[in-house]
Amino acid sequence: MSAAWTVKRTGPGGFVMRADEEAPIEVVPDGPGWRVSGLGDAGPLELGRPDEGPGFVLRRGSDRVARTSSLVRGATEANLYYLLLGDGRLFRIALRDARTGGFEIRGWETPGAYLQAVPTSDGWAIESTPAAGGMSGVRTLSILFAAELLDSEERLERGAVGA
Repeated sequence: MSAAWTVKRTGPGGFVMRADEEAPIEVVPDGPGWRVSGLGDAGPLELGRPDEGPGFVLRRGSDRVARTSSLVRGATEANLYYLLLGDGRLFRIALRDARTGGFEIRGWETPGAYLQAVPTSDGWAIESTPAAGGMSGVRTLSILFAAELLDSEERLERGAVGA
């Protein structure tokens, strides 16, 4: 992953992530969810909502790549959301300190944040930190992080694809 992604809404329900020297990642409404393209050899993914509870599910075909959820039933605050990768690694979305604002993704393997997001005038900027260096799954985390950030501002309206 590049050092920083800009995240902007693109019409009703979609968004795009751009970074220097990277192909843009486009998330476009498609059927009951969203089609995620621009991943090169990784191929297209499908983003959707789980059948039950809040959050998002990211799939490649019938395989679940990752999902977000709240461990507190009915919670909608971003600092109560978790990201679970298909390999079992668990991360949490946390509110950054009051001075810097924004949100970050933290884990338990390394001190500090893996990704940090700050609001911009027309979207979000997501930046990886040294803790994410060499880590697999950063792009997957970034896509789910972007979806949760945008959804927290204004709900991304689509259907359910099953968890």
